[in-house]
Amino acid sequence: MPSIVNYGNKRFASLLKHLRNYHRLQRQETLHRIRVELKKIINLLKLLSYCHEKFDYPKHAESFGKIFKLAGKIRERHVIQELLKEYGIKQPQEPNKIREKAKKQMELFVKKVPEFENKIKKHKRKFLKHLKHIEGACVKKNLLKAKNEFKNKSLAKLEDSELHRTRKIAKQIIYLSRLLKLNDADRTFFTGTEKAMGVWHDKQVVVEYLKKMKPAGFVKIGRELEKRIHSEAFEIKKNISKFYAMDSAPLTFRKK
Repeated sequence: MPSIVNYGNKRFASLLKHLRNYHRLQRQETLHRIRVELKKIINLLKLLSYCHEKFDYPKHAESFGKIFKLAGKIRERHVIQELLKEYGIKQPQEPNKIREKAKKQMELFVKKVPEFENKIKKHKRKFLKHLKHIEGACVKKNLLKAKNEFKNKSLAKLEDSELHRTRKIAKQIIYLSRLLKLNDADRTFFTGTEKAMGVWHDKQVVVEYLKKMKPAGFVKIGRELEKRIHSEAFEIKKNISKFYAMDSAPLTFRKK
């Protein structure tokens, strides 16, 4: 198993690099990378909590969660604008207060970057110290648990509302897949399923935005998107069932 300490070190180094880059130049792609690294680190914190009962997950996760949430507020508006273009929907005229709020959120994030860096460095020292004591067997056990949870949720009567939660479990498996060396079939399945769930979720975000903004013709557009949402949810669940019907074996790993 690749060194989990090295993996953790890379995640922190990457997060700090992207924060500094965003502090200099506010690019949406950089903000996206910040959120991805935060998700990976939060999943490592969950792994630590699983392997070490005394590890205080809420205490360590709080700082990362706050950064993630603030970055998400800024990122969501841009994502919606890009999705509207992709779906061929005219961008509604936003009230000045919404544009001002978005501007203030971005300015606040930029202002807080040095504070974020200090907190991250503080957590990093303690975090890597704990990571040294995680054994490969515990990582494997945790990911087997995650896959079983994903399978149980998927093969039960999976409601559309549960798909987003199930997507998070898929991400948990994907983010630690380098440590696990998942076989190609599992890697392809979880990556493809998570991506399909992401596309499905994007449409939900747009529908909620349209309901809030109420642009001309939003009822018709919303109905069309909702039809696609239900259709895509059905296909996702069908593909999951198909995968598990063919694969009754437990999670396997590639040989080194």
